[in-house]
Amino acid sequence: MTTTRHRLRTLAGAAILATAAAGACAPPGPSTGHRDARRYVALGDSWSAGPLTAFPVGDPLVCARSPINYPSLVAAALDVSAFVDRTCGSASFDDLAAVQKVGFFGLPLGTAPPQFDALDESVELITIGMGGNDIGLPDFAVGCLNVVPIPLGPPPFGRSCQETFVANGVDKASEAIVKTRAEADLAFRMIRARAPRARVFVIGYPTGFPADGAGCFARWPVLDVDAAWVAAKMHEMNEMLRSAANLAGFTFVDLEPSSVGHDGCKPQGTAWVNGITFVPDGVPLHPNSLGQANAARVIEAAIRQAG
Repeated sequence: MTTTRHRLRTLAGAAILATAAAGACAPPGPSTGHRDARRYVALGDSWSAGPLTAFPVGDPLVCARSPINYPSLVAAALDVSAFVDRTCGSASFDDLAAVQKVGFFGLPLGTAPPQFDALDESVELITIGMGGNDIGLPDFAVGCLNVVPIPLGPPPFGRSCQETFVANGVDKASEAIVKTRAEADLAFRMIRARAPRARVFVIGYPTGFPADGAGCFARWPVLDVDAAWVAAKMHEMNEMLRSAANLAGFTFVDLEPSSVGHDGCKPQGTAWVNGITFVPDGVPLHPNSLGQANAARVIEAAIRQAG
């Protein structure tokens, strides 16, 4: 991690100096006939790539990019002149400028080229959805799973996962979010340096858990108090990304408001994020095709509004 971060900072310096409801969840409609002539590059992690919402496309296949992920839906709706999807499962900010070791919940799958390889001065539209892997969101979500809903013992035997992630007044998730801010700031400066003409949209994460944490155990076996804690950490991460986007002069696209009531604890057909299930599609603890479609609608609207 230290090596890749050093490489990211080194490349950043060089680049900067060189360049100084039903309707809500329906996919975006077809092009209106007003073609967007911009070249669009999508950067991001698995929440942007949309693994298993459809058979993966693109090279390398281990990135698990779906042809119906939100970048693809946005590109089709805007009818952009060129589109490159560099989103990739398990990606972090470090992987933007370095070869990525692709994995799924710790299982190594292969490698992917640096996402920044797709950027140059001709790129005019960029979306980036990233940060969850940097703060350890998968570790927190999985680490909060419990086999029983009563406190028989330490997690996963009924007691709160905050025994693990919050100690002596130090919240490990909040600490990681603060550290990730520096990585986000650096990555956003590099994006501006590599693609100086681009309008950049930083995509937040949708609602994964209900804010009060209530009613999750049947579909996502976490205690209410832990579901509420993870929900608060996801919101905290989104606010960090919003602040970093604002500092960089980028547009933050907030997916939380539109996805309230569609978290992973809701029934199939209502949930836009999967609990511990591959149904209706997608992978556990990630947006399904309904979530990707909602994200596409919100992002498309934000891009059109920005002009």
